[in-house]
Amino acid sequence: MTEQSKVDINSLEYWLNVLIKRYNLSASKQSIQSICTYINAIIEHEDFEQLADCYCCYHKMKTYWQWRLQAR
Repeated sequence: MTEQSKVDINSLEYWLNVLIKRYNLSASKQSIQSICTYINAIIEHEDFEQLADCYCCYHKMKTYWQWRLQAR
């Protein structure tokens, strides 16, 4: 069992939401890096298949936030 699979995927989604809200209040490169880290953790999580309806959304979000990171 990997360390990421020990963390509940719902908790990762919750904290991703918090990070995005924080970014909206005060945009920074560090915030974007944290967002990217959480998106990757969700995508790599063993329970990611449970989010089948959101599968494409997370990959699109990953592309978007990586683009934002490169633009800074």
